[in-house]
Amino acid sequence: MTEISKTKEKQRQPRYSVNPTAFVVALVTAPLLITVPLIWTFIVPMALYFGFVPYLVVGTPILLWAVGRIKPAFGTYARLGFWGNVAMGVV
Repeated sequence: MTEISKTKEKQRQPRYSVNPTAFVVALVTAPLLITVPLIWTFIVPMALYFGFVPYLVVGTPILLWAVGRIKPAFGTYARLGFWGNVAMGVV
């Protein structure tokens, strides 16, 4: 019986808490940080206009899932974003 409880404890991953305000601000301001300095070009504002809603539709659930379960690391989240974009392209 104790072996079963020990294996369940090993399977549990630590949960990371996230400030909801910081999450929303980071999700919305990330595209804006690229768009604002490059607003003088034609394609960047159009990319923001056409890509912001799909970014929020795909990126929000992926990021919500990842933030609570995966230790913060740039490479891990970059890979998740890449595969989210690939999945959006396939759909």
